[in-house]
Amino acid sequence: LEMMAEYFTLLKLNVTPGSVERQYKQLGHYISETTWHEMQPLLSEDAAIMKRQNISSQFTVEKTQVALDKGLVKLTGTLNKYVGKRALPPETVSYVVAMSYEGGQLALLTLKKVKKEAK
Repeated sequence: LEMMAEYFTLLKLNVTPGSVERQYKQLGHYISETTWHEMQPLLSEDAAIMKRQNISSQFTVEKTQVALDKGLVKLTGTLNKYVGKRALPPETVSYVVAMSYEGGQLALLTLKKVKKEAK
């Protein structure tokens, strides 16, 4: 579960304008039929923005937490983004990947950024 969650997250976050469509298409093969209608339009919109604005990103996983009974994995790490060749400030972020087993295969339900809590 942990390995697939990291794989899904890296497909989503380690992208360039030239690779985003291919990687999101690959990610799409794993999306559950139950959440396809929600996730696919978001990925398409995200890919279009990345290409139009020349945005690249790279995520380094530093910590994982697994809730095996719920099919959830939380990945925390550093997200680096670039607009063209200009680097934006690195950001510590967490993503929660929700998965299920459907027909004997692992399916991606959601991959969401965790909102930071106000201090």
